[in-house]
Amino acid sequence: MVLSLLAVLVAVAFAAGVTTFLNNEKAVDRLERRGEDPRDKLPR
Repeated sequence: MVLSLLAVLVAVAFAAGVTTFLNNEKAVDRLERRGEDPRDKLPR
């Protein structure tokens, strides 16, 4: 019983960590794209 509860807690923590990591990756990608766009519009 205790082991199964522990396994569920570990699985939930792992899933939360993965989703947080993926969301951070997407946020970084968005920030990088936002940083690149104005530079592309500058006249060369």
